[in-house]
Amino acid sequence: MWAVFGIPNDDWGEEIKVVIEPSAGVEPGAKLEDELRRVRRGQPRVLQSDRSPTTSSSRCPRDPSGKLFKRKLRDPYWAGRSAAI
Repeated sequence: MWAVFGIPNDDWGEEIKVVIEPSAGVEPGAKLEDELRRVRRGQPRVLQSDRSPTTSSSRCPRDPSGKLFKRKLRDPYWAGRSAAI
């Protein structure tokens, strides 16, 4: 499972954030993030490197029916700002 959403960026206004929920038995953390970045670097370049999505790994919050709570992932990045783009 993964989610893509916008987070604040002082230069561009907003940038892409990708949050990946690892499969069972795979630990989230820096090692997994490095491996995901390495694999992505091997893929065809669609985006310029300075505009590539940042990647993080985490357990994704869900409601009782199993639907992803994307707002719970996104809101902490926008906390304390007067407006979310």
